Amino acid sequence: MTSNSKWLPWFDRALAITLIVVHGAGVLDHFKNYVRASLATWIPVLIVVLGYVLFWALYIFRIRYHGFYSKAIARLLLIFASVAVILMFTPPGYMVAELSPELQMLVADVENKTGDSGFSVDAIKRTLTIALKESPEIAILPDNRLQDTLRRMGKPPNERISVDIGREVCQREGVGLLVAPVVSKDEEKYILEAQVLDPKTGEVLYETTVGASGMEGITDTVSKLANDLRNRFGESRWDLYRKTKPLAAATSKSLDALELYSQALEDLGEAKYTAAAEKLNKALGLDSDFALAWVELASIYDLQGKMGDAIACSTRAFSLRDRLTEPERVRVDDFYYWHVENNHEKAFTELTEFLRKYPKNQDRFASLSYEAHMLMKFDVAEEAIQDALGKRPWGESSEESSYALWQIQLSRDKFPQALETASYIKQDIPKAAYLPYVATIPKLVSGDKEAAKLEILHLRQTNNTDAALWIGGLFEVYEGKLQSASDQWLQYARSIEQPEKSESWTTPGNVYLALMRIALLAGKKNEARLYLKKVQGVRDEYFVEAGKYYARLGDLKEAGEVLDELRKRLAGRETNQNRALLELLEGEIELARGNKDKSFTLISSAATYPWAYSYFSVQESLGNAALASGRNEIAIQAFKSIVDRKGFAADREHPEIWIMAHYDTGRSYQATGNNAMARSYYLQFEQLWGGADATLPVLVELRKHLSETER
Repeated sequence: MTSNSKWLPWFDRALAITLIVVHGAGVLDHFKNYVRASLATWIPVLIVVLGYVLFWALYIFRIRYHGFYSKAIARLLLIFASVAVILMFTPPGYMVAELSPELQMLVADVENKTGDSGFSVDAIKRTLTIALKESPEIAILPDNRLQDTLRRMGKPPNERISVDIGREVCQREGVGLLVAPVVSKDEEKYILEAQVLDPKTGEVLYETTVGASGMEGITDTVSKLANDLRNRFGESRWDLYRKTKPLAAATSKSLDALELYSQALEDLGEAKYTAAAEKLNKALGLDSDFALAWVELASIYDLQGKMGDAIACSTRAFSLRDRLTEPERVRVDDFYYWHVENNHEKAFTELTEFLRKYPKNQDRFASLSYEAHMLMKFDVAEEAIQDALGKRPWGESSEESSYALWQIQLSRDKFPQALETASYIKQDIPKAAYLPYVATIPKLVSGDKEAAKLEILHLRQTNNTDAALWIGGLFEVYEGKLQSASDQWLQYARSIEQPEKSESWTTPGNVYLALMRIALLAGKKNEARLYLKKVQGVRDEYFVEAGKYYARLGDLKEAGEVLDELRKRLAGRETNQNRALLELLEGEIELARGNKDKSFTLISSAATYPWAYSYFSVQESLGNAALASGRNEIAIQAFKSIVDRKGFAADREHPEIWIMAHYDTGRSYQATGNNAMARSYYLQFEQLWGGADATLPVLVELRKHLSETER
């Protein structure tokens, strides 16, 4: 105890000095965070500081008048209080009032009330703008953004900024305040005044007058005005105007139309297609030359299977492209090349070049990802959609992009990553329309059937009937229980045909196409014909598939009618995708007529162009044509290319084609005389559909083939 008395005072003094310096510096460094803080923010700070002072008082009292153990307790209490203060004054610590972002504003052109038309009001504006920029709290809208906004308003870039024009610019760009200066003259003295306006309402929030001075003192007068404004803008009441959200950057002469369009984009990001379509139509009623509104309406029609309307909207937007900014033109071109020309390569090339020039344009990364996905450039697609999404957490506006990431991961057989993305969507966007699908399909495809069953059961228990029917049908297809799958899908198709069900993730026509394929596998040809008649309002590639199965049913008249209609649809649109669609259907018709070699030539030409929408249909047709014409090795390659894309088949909603490809690969190997490989694929197929109805035609044939390859 005696030895301690010699060094304890020095230790305590050193501790006190160190803490005072560290804490004092920290408080001073972060004091600016509290300058504009409200009383509610100050109260907890004052409580902690008061408590800290009391701890110091206790510490000094204990050190001076008590023994070693009391001193030790005092030091522990002091350190505890110090930690609290460090947390308080270190951003982003608990209760720290974060420094507000810069207060964005636009300075309108100076209104000249001097009576002298030659008075240089431009010089006053320049001086005022420069003086305001000296404040770290203020950000003036840059000239290049101002000029771009004026162009999108249909005005020349050197248009004078009146109060009315300035208000609209501010609303479009998310600028919180408009400063409107006025210069007037009283005899030989000049008076400078300014109003600070709320751009949305036009309300005058603050006004000030400085003067009077002669011409020689005008610069000082401007400086005084700027100083007054700078001082005012440091007040907390302006914080409301620091986080104004900009409208979409789109060319439209109507501010109201642009507001509706911006709201529609939010709806689209959240997959609220009906609400978005209503707003877009209202926007077009206000401005019929609003190109991007036509484009987004085209995207909705495409989702709804209204391809004629989608093409008409994309064509109208393309006719307006010359008046647009470059980012807008790229958006319009992307949809035109997709909907009208069906040329994904052209769209992909233009988007790639644009993003090379403007790598920070996140919106177009989503477009690039889509085009890359369609061209089956999955690595490019995944990288692009990651750029579009950015860091988590994702907001509701990221619903479509997050679903696109999930699709790409599924297509690449990256099932753990797809499940991880599904969990992120569930956390960040709990009301996502696609959530039931993304949460269940990876489990089903990766073989975790029990987990998939639980997901489907949960959907039924929460009255998510449509999702339970569609996903439940997919589950039954993987099990080989085709009748149960058919029953659920038929109920689902009838449900989404109702007018109020316009936001389902597929169209009734696509569901009837799936029902038709299941009916054919079950040997129910007449039922398949009934479903084919209901395949309406689908994209060209699905329309071709209807013709293909008419040909396989031997209904060549109906298949020919589909081909004639397709030729009309694609007239003047000579692209690789469109040629492939025509060649596919022509090849199926030739195969039905017995022209095996001609069929193979046509379909093999169609297969040279990999395209996500028609990939499985083309590869399956190529395998059949190759097998029929004795080109067994090519048949093996075609069917194996389907087998190797398990996740992609699930993404394209073709599970039965993936399952049947195992059987067809076995048939192809058997045709070459390689019974060992044939049997291997037959057994894989039998394992997949081991619980199916044994009377299915394909299972009856399977037993024969297994018997033949056993010898």
